Amino acid sequence: MNPLFPSQFRAGDTLSVLVSGGDYPSPTWTLRASLVNAAGRQVMTATAVSGDHQLTATAQATAAWSAGNYQLTWWVERGAGAALERYTLGSQPLRVLPLLDGSSNVDARSHARKVYDAICAVIENRATMDQEEYQIAGRSLKRTPITELLRLRNIYAAEATAEDVAAGLLPGRTGGRRPLMVRI
Repeated sequence: MNPLFPSQFRAGDTLSVLVSGGDYPSPTWTLRASLVNAAGRQVMTATAVSGDHQLTATAQATAAWSAGNYQLTWWVERGAGAALERYTLGSQPLRVLPLLDGSSNVDARSHARKVYDAICAVIENRATMDQEEYQIAGRSLKRTPITELLRLRNIYAAEATAEDVAAGLLPGRTGGRRPLMVRI
């Protein structure tokens, strides 16, 4: 039994996975799965489909899932009480992405993209300032040197571009945006 669970999933989407019955065919065995993290636990029970197991969580059900990292575990069981047999078949991490239905103010950018954008904003605002540090009435302010900002921008540009490449967001692909190209 080797289900193909995704490594990430968006809250509010329907999750549907057909798991081969293999040595644990339905309806003799029941497949269950749980997602667990600090926010809570979600348990799903599969339905029998010609000896296999159809595990489905509706869009309405997953809309209530909190975004974050979970541990997904799936197992089969049969019987009840003292006669219960249960076998854990697998476990893997699963990242639940935030619900993007317009009902909440979610910034779906990655950490690297947020930091890159922030660094660019600082560089843009600094373009009109000619001093790196100053002192007024006993208080001083020292700004990060432009060379250091440019170095950090390049690091985060590379991370954000690598994420774009991994997500298939390359020029010429459907829905793609251009990767960041930064040179000093």
